[in-house]
Amino acid sequence: MNYLGIDFGKKKIGIAIAMQGILATKLSILLNDKNFFPKLTKMLAEHEITSVVVGIPISMNGKISESTDSALEFVSVIRNKFPDKKIFTYDERLTTKEARKNLPSRSLDDAEAARIILQGFLDKQKNTQNIP
Repeated sequence: MNYLGIDFGKKKIGIAIAMQGILATKLSILLNDKNFFPKLTKMLAEHEITSVVVGIPISMNGKISESTDSALEFVSVIRNKFPDKKIFTYDERLTTKEARKNLPSRSLDDAEAARIILQGFLDKQKNTQNIP
C-alpha cells in the first residue's frame, strides 16, 4: 500500500508519501487554490496511492478549533472526491513545531509536517499490529 500524507492549511498544503507504507518522505508543498485538486489527483495516480492520511489540528487541551473544523471539512471533501481511497485522520499536535526544529528553512515546514504526520500514523499502525 502506498500512502500520501497531508498537512492541510488555508494557504498551503504539505504533501508527503510513503511507498509500501514504510518510510515517509517529503514530496511537495501545494497552494490551496483552484489547482490543488487537479494536482492532487495527478499525484494519487502517479504514485499509485491507496490511502491518504490527513493531519487534524487539535489544541493541546484537546479542544476543537476553527482550524480543526477546516481540516475536517477538507477530509470530507477528500472522501467525496476520492471514494476509492482509504482516508484516515491523524492528530497533528506539535508537528509544525517539530518540523521547524528539523529544518532551517521555513519554506519546507509544511512538507516536513506532512512527513511527520504520515510517519507518526505509520508507526502507530505498526505498533498496534504488533500488540499480542
